[in-house]
Amino acid sequence: MRIQGQNLILTFGTAAKAKAALSASGNYMAYHGNQLRFGKLTMNDADLMLMDMDPNDPFDFYLDHYLQQLQAGYTKITANFGLRVFMKDFDKLPNAHAEAKRMRQ
Repeated sequence: MRIQGQNLILTFGTAAKAKAALSASGNYMAYHGNQLRFGKLTMNDADLMLMDMDPNDPFDFYLDHYLQQLQAGYTKITANFGLRVFMKDFDKLPNAHAEAKRMRQ
């Protein structure tokens, strides 16, 4: 783990593949290499980026409600079958605050 400018970078394994993600801008989480399971999606040699649709504020990602965030956004496939997921901030979803409050009770 390291801080680079305003970025918090957490790397598992070697940093070689992680460096490719650093060229992206905005708020995002990037996953490269090894196997990743995200919902029903399983990726070998993962190339997945979860990106904030509004880079002007922090990425409000809520793992318990990622499906709602995913449905409110869109995805793109890269030329080498990587996946770019543009997600809406959790606090900008309809009923987000009521749902989060209900989950905490």
